[in-house]
Amino acid sequence: LTQFNYTTAPPPFEGQPELGGPAAHELKGKTAVQVDQENFEELVEAFKSIGVEGLLLKNLFQVVAAILHLGNVSFVDDETPEGDVAKVDPKDKRAQSALDLAAQYLGLTTEALTKLFVERTIKTPDGNIIAKRNSRGAGFAREAVSKALYSRMFEFLLLKIRQALFTETPMPDDALEAFIGVLDIFGFESFAVNGFEQLLINFTNEALQGTFNRQVFVAEAALYEKEGLFDSGEGFFGRPVDNSACIELLQGVKGNKKAQGLLMLIDSAAAAPDASDEKMNGRMHQSFVKHPCFLKPHPKDAKSTFIIRHYAGAVRYTVGSFLEQNNDRLPDEVEGLFASSTDHVVAECLFLDVKTAAAAAKDAADKGGRRPRRKPPARSVVRKFQGQVKDLIDALEATRCIFIRCVKPNAAMQRQDLTPPIWFDRQYVFSQLQALNIPQTAEVLKKGFPTRIPYSVLEKSFLPVLPKDALKFYESKPSNPKYFVRALFYAFDVPGASFKLGLTKVFFRAGKLAELDIVLKAAKSDLDTEIIERFKFFFVRAFWRAAITKGVACGLWLEYFAKA
Repeated sequence: LTQFNYTTAPPPFEGQPELGGPAAHELKGKTAVQVDQENFEELVEAFKSIGVEGLLLKNLFQVVAAILHLGNVSFVDDETPEGDVAKVDPKDKRAQSALDLAAQYLGLTTEALTKLFVERTIKTPDGNIIAKRNSRGAGFAREAVSKALYSRMFEFLLLKIRQALFTETPMPDDALEAFIGVLDIFGFESFAVNGFEQLLINFTNEALQGTFNRQVFVAEAALYEKEGLFDSGEGFFGRPVDNSACIELLQGVKGNKKAQGLLMLIDSAAAAPDASDEKMNGRMHQSFVKHPCFLKPHPKDAKSTFIIRHYAGAVRYTVGSFLEQNNDRLPDEVEGLFASSTDHVVAECLFLDVKTAAAAAKDAADKGGRRPRRKPPARSVVRKFQGQVKDLIDALEATRCIFIRCVKPNAAMQRQDLTPPIWFDRQYVFSQLQALNIPQTAEVLKKGFPTRIPYSVLEKSFLPVLPKDALKFYESKPSNPKYFVRALFYAFDVPGASFKLGLTKVFFRAGKLAELDIVLKAAKSDLDTEIIERFKFFFVRAFWRAAITKGVACGLWLEYFAKA
């Protein structure tokens, strides 16, 4: 029923909700109960650190228990003159017990909670009509309620964390803009059967891969070209895998409202008369038939599947519950019922906005005023998700990202008992590396110059170190930091293969800056006479080269004019 059987441990408060019996498995010399008890005690202490304890913590755990119990509530169809009508399976005592406990922990009656699942209210101009759900519809309603409870509880805890971390000490504006963020993302998914959830997960990975391409390949190549290191950054890096076509397929063309993406097609399909997943799938095949990333499945599978070519490979998606899962708005009776709950957390913390709005409406009606305008219906999952991904990408584009790629050693995540023991499945790992563009990234690191320092920084650092007689040639002309760095590297005999000189910066190959740093630090403490002489010789040689070049050029012009 739950991963942690913490209810078998001594409770940290009275009235701890019941979740079920323990699993007596051994984990590194400890029973599962002992391990769960230790983990649970750490969890309780963590909650206390953000001000969640006592009755509030107890009620939050009751909501968690209710969500878990709702997962054990099953429905069957009862044949009636109206058609199939859902009811809790009378033969399943476990389901009925789970429903009773869920209702108890949510501060509702069992009858009210059951009615919420098996009935729905349809608003018409002539009044409300009560329609019966079948077992499948009741199951979707149960899942929607569970998701809403969990989502609102998650947002409530985030609010408590922000309040705990808030400081009243004034901070400078620049400090508020600077931050270090850690993003742990879910990986690309491709299973035997892929649905709505996998589509959203893979859309996120496509967007993040686009950011990776821009920051690692495109931006680096543009910088090298701008600094004059190479004529064409593309020729240096090779063309990275461009996934912009797949992103446009999923989210549409930016700035072109007519070029609707696949995700928004899913969203708009729900508003069509007699909407169904099959009709939605048909519209997809009709709208994107010519798109290079929308592949055509076998004719026998075309009614229920579509295929998208992602950067990591082609994925087949099976429709069936896309429209149901995209619907993120709870019916009015759901919000109203939970707002009237006798449980403090449910009514006052999770559904306080609904309760406040209802009270404001009643107060306005009592005073004879206009009823306050209801907030607009909650957006669909697709709309919310697209907005969240956009905000995430905007934040990443405004920062300097460091990427850490993770791979699984084998599908089972277990060591193979061979001699010697084997952790890595080479073919399995290699396919992941290819999907993550690791070979191209390694090529960039091999050929690239990841460390770069402005000439002015090196000039400022080493100008005071050199004796005045060594600088007289340099200081006799206008300041030229690039010229100074060239002389400095010549004096210290820095290998030319370890760096390249750009227009404003010097670029070092991976690992070469550390070697240079050791040499230059040693030089600061004790400058060798030979180094000083080489530094001076660089300018003397440059002076004579310039003089000779001018003399030769002048002679050539004189010969040309003499012949003319």
